[in-house]
Amino acid sequence: MPTFDYLLLTTCDGRKERLIDLTRLLDSVDAEIQAHGLHIRHYILLQNSRAVPTELAARASQQRLFMLETGRLSLSRARNRMLRQAGLDWVWPRVRLCAFPDDDAWYPPNTLASILNNHKRHPRTGIFTCDYGAAPISSSAVDIADFKDAVDCGLFVRRVSSNTLFIKADIAEAVGFFDERLGVGGAINGGEDLDFALRAYLKADRRAMIHEGKLIGHRDRLPWVRSQYFAGSLFAIARSARNDLPLTLQLLRKIAVGGFLVSSRELSVAAYVNGLRNGLSGLVNGQPLVAPFE
Repeated sequence: MPTFDYLLLTTCDGRKERLIDLTRLLDSVDAEIQAHGLHIRHYILLQNSRAVPTELAARASQQRLFMLETGRLSLSRARNRMLRQAGLDWVWPRVRLCAFPDDDAWYPPNTLASILNNHKRHPRTGIFTCDYGAAPISSSAVDIADFKDAVDCGLFVRRVSSNTLFIKADIAEAVGFFDERLGVGGAINGGEDLDFALRAYLKADRRAMIHEGKLIGHRDRLPWVRSQYFAGSLFAIARSARNDLPLTLQLLRKIAVGGFLVSSRELSVAAYVNGLRNGLSGLVNGQPLVAPFE
């Protein structure tokens, strides 16, 4: 029997203004633990930090581990640091599900328990996902049966994000690491979570379930995100679309969406051409780029 129900991985800037959001996330995790007796291992990488702030130090435990980075890492590199630590700590054989909540996300009451129960009902399913929003629905009002097989990979592509991605631990371990070309602070902005999710989706032989409701708390999707993250998302889809017809159709759709963004002036022609060049390079970059660890 696994020791942990969840492995959570979060990175956060250690400045005080960011700790307010992080505290909300930690409070939501603690509420799930207290209400349902969940066992959760949570790694939190604090960037621009030489010590754990006083307000967080009391919250450290064997289940909640703070890591420090004195400088600034890209989002993908930060997550890879935590994934590596989880491997060194021999966590993978002892955990059921893995998730990557942002510091400004939170779990409404009963969310983690509901997803865990869904996993227990469908143990062969490799991925569970949903939507997020600033006013998430109460999980007490969510019927677990509302999770449906994600037969439409297009809906999966449009919904999945780092905050809504819950992966079986053995699948997450098999996927490995985030591609450090992608994401905030990387050479190509965005797409790191979609890339990881699609690699997991294929590793899981497409066994994924989706709930179309907003089960996770996080600020609403911002209109500019699709233009800013166009190249990264295109790269992610392109990599997984090789030899896969349904995802090839999603690749063509993404290219068309970029054209629409140009026509609506959300994306400049130059940015679109550059995005195509960077994004379509995913077709020839089959392996994620991961810098050596110290």
